[in-house]
Amino acid sequence: MVRRIEKVASYAPRISLYRKDAADFIRDDLQNVPRKTLVYLDPPYYANGHRLYRNTYKHDDHANIAEAVATIQQPWIVSYDDAPEINALYSSFRQQTFGLGYSANARYKGTEVMVFSDHLKIPGEVEPFRGFAA
Repeated sequence: MVRRIEKVASYAPRISLYRKDAADFIRDDLQNVPRKTLVYLDPPYYANGHRLYRNTYKHDDHANIAEAVATIQQPWIVSYDDAPEINALYSSFRQQTFGLGYSANARYKGTEVMVFSDHLKIPGEVEPFRGFAA
């Protein structure tokens, strides 16, 4: 784990973080991001966003983000909670689900989905989520 963190840290000068709403970032900043940049978006969760965030999206907000994401020219990844509505909004793109353990407020297990742009090469794609052991 330490080696992985050190490897990511070695790229720090090449990493930019924007603490902005995804729609604002796509509208205001993306045109200034180099074409070869990997764009990662982490919008508020669909199903449980109200429990985790002060500002959440309604369905139409998620739909607007999905439409905007489809126009991004750079390679991109979007992560969400694994909700049928999100799967449908991004149905034309590759999706990979995976299990996560959360511990921010209370410990629980959940499933997330990563959505990938069409031309993004994903080395060693992970095995699909198969559920948690009892």
